[in-house]
Amino acid sequence: GNLSESEIHLNKKCSLLWAGFSAKGQFVYVDSLGKVFMFTLDFGGSFVPVCETTQFIKTSEERIWPIAVTQDKLMFSIRKNESDWPSPSRRLLQQTTPLKLSLLGDNQTLGQIEQRRIFIQMQTAEI
Repeated sequence: GNLSESEIHLNKKCSLLWAGFSAKGQFVYVDSLGKVFMFTLDFGGSFVPVCETTQFIKTSEERIWPIAVTQDKLMFSIRKNESDWPSPSRRLLQQTTPLKLSLLGDNQTLGQIEQRRIFIQMQTAEI
């Protein structure tokens, strides 16, 4: 599968919050539940979850505002409500969280090695 043939699958309880490209050209989207997905040709050309931001959201009115997706992290700001668009004249309070895949677990060496291998493959794959 390739990106032009892939569909963004959203949970019935959420909507598309943001879509864009990482610094390496990977297509990324964020749903309104705070889950981040990245397209990869691995796994048959599909979107894989790489991050969850729910731990940063304190109230039901807050949403993340993605700023950038780099090789290994999501940079974002917390917005107080959906109509709270950031002003171009104000500097955003930036936070970061690592991108990761749910494979064998973060604390296991093998899981960390597998995660690194897949990220390298995702970054070098042609979209």
